[in-house]
Amino acid sequence: MIEQNKRKETSKSARKIFYALWSEQNKLDILPELKRKKEGLSSFLVIELDSSISASDVSRKLDELSFYYKNEGGTQPLVALLIPPHMQNIEQFYEISPYVGYFPKFSERLLKEKVEIISSIYLTECRQISREIMVTKKVIQALAAISASSNIAYIKKEILYSISQAFFNRNIESAASTTILVSTRHLSEKIDQNVEGPRDEKHFWDKFPERLTFSTQSNLSTLEILNSTPAENWLIDRHIFEKQTIEHLINTLPTNLVFYSEQDYQHTLEKRLFNFLSETPLIKDPILQNYIIKTIAEIIRGSFPIENYIFPKQDDNFKGITGILKKIERFLRKYHKGISEPKITFIRKLIILGIKKVTDVRVPMLISARDNGIAEHLAQRFNELIGKRAIFSMSSRRTEAMDKGEVHSFVRKMSRNLKTIDRGGGTVLVTDYDPSNDIDNKILLEIRLLTFTTYPPTMAHIYDILCILNGNIMSVVSVSSTIINKKNEHKKFLADDSLNDRAERTNSEYYELFNQLFSRLNTAKTNEVLYKLLKHIASDLAITLSNKLILDFLFQGNCLLEKHMANDHDSSVTIDRSTYKRLANQKFQRIKKQLDQAVDLSFIDFTDEDIMLLTYLF
Repeated sequence: MIEQNKRKETSKSARKIFYALWSEQNKLDILPELKRKKEGLSSFLVIELDSSISASDVSRKLDELSFYYKNEGGTQPLVALLIPPHMQNIEQFYEISPYVGYFPKFSERLLKEKVEIISSIYLTECRQISREIMVTKKVIQALAAISASSNIAYIKKEILYSISQAFFNRNIESAASTTILVSTRHLSEKIDQNVEGPRDEKHFWDKFPERLTFSTQSNLSTLEILNSTPAENWLIDRHIFEKQTIEHLINTLPTNLVFYSEQDYQHTLEKRLFNFLSETPLIKDPILQNYIIKTIAEIIRGSFPIENYIFPKQDDNFKGITGILKKIERFLRKYHKGISEPKITFIRKLIILGIKKVTDVRVPMLISARDNGIAEHLAQRFNELIGKRAIFSMSSRRTEAMDKGEVHSFVRKMSRNLKTIDRGGGTVLVTDYDPSNDIDNKILLEIRLLTFTTYPPTMAHIYDILCILNGNIMSVVSVSSTIINKKNEHKKFLADDSLNDRAERTNSEYYELFNQLFSRLNTAKTNEVLYKLLKHIASDLAITLSNKLILDFLFQGNCLLEKHMANDHDSSVTIDRSTYKRLANQKFQRIKKQLDQAVDLSFIDFTDEDIMLLTYLF
């Protein structure tokens, strides 16, 4: 309405908004006020009514205004009537104006408008308290996701709470600064900090800066701040641009077999595809099999844009599966009449690529760690590096199983996973415990599979095992002695503390490996920031730093940083609340405190799941 008013042929002075309140106690006498204006007639009138005013009184007053403007030779004004939603006989007011609008609840507004409102409140408070305020993207996301009947007054209350918490909980290093940094840990408990927004909002948040800075000195409007704030970029290597392909999507799929061992397909389409694909090598990778089934279903429903994806060069005449491909094609043509040829070709290439990913790996690896997040990060990252689906993960919780007398259940789960991925040449099992004791020998005997077990699940050991398995081998037996030699080399190196020296870290053979594993990050910077954080945590916990702890912390820390920079959160991750309670006043809280005080990482909102994962490293 304001924009429409600006387009009218009126002077700038006349464009000012004239506001009047009309209530039972304050009878509206608008004409004398307008006559007193020396700079001209206002072209935009806003009249707020209380519930005592009738529609007939308003009509008469509008007629008076119309005659007055006509007699004065002015352009008819634009009039906005503000009425409360509980107004009596509200339908009579609808007859007065051709346009009826309403102020929606906060949750009903567009995402862009929500962000503008939140930013506007922070900007107002920044000027009110005369301090610069920095707000992380996660805070804006969490506030924008507030739902139900919340109004803007409630949003403002939450924002004021976050600013006060951020001010009174400043760390020592930033106490002298006039800048207040607001992160998710400063929000009230009523706000969900781990928001999984709709898929159509992802593009908006991907382009959103990591933090907004509201300055007392700035004359910028809220919209100008949103458009001009640069993203935090010291983490990212801007020279890297990775083209998204179907192969890349497959290489970065999850690896935890627990969630995919038994898929419950509800629809006929998915059930039939599962039966068809179970006759192919894809049965050895249930995660990939599930992805292909779901993708085909989306293609059929029209929700997967095949024109946005490309395939690597490959032989479309894959031996041994021609019959299955023809069966699937016949079924799809019958199930979905008129399916296009490009879709059939795409589905055929997808299945062939998936099967090739399985058959390219002769001896797969299973990483078993106390926390599945640790194992998942290792498996996913190295799968992406080598471009294969060679590594899988699971949470062992072996010690807890022993304590609870659940050894047989633990063994059955591990045995089932190993049998699932075994392609005939055996498997390599990487665990976070030494498998040489009597108890573990019994476990391996009970599994009764051609499995070579080694440890520990650290990036140095896994990388060298992959190099060994990448050769032309037929069975894990032929390389077991080589893996043993590498394990002994690693034990000595990992127990040492040479990586505490910066020169050793930057000259280490693993320095380049970090660059390869995290090509989207500036690892030269992130590694040093993470090492500084690790030193503070180790000092607080009164522990010494070994090469193993340094490598593990830098690896997992870079995984978390990349996840936050990509705004990618695994909704399948769940927190063991009993474990939380046990650690609440120990390692967890100390690590959380050090993260809160890490100035270089102040714009990253680490979740409780992130902190729990780091806790398992100590």
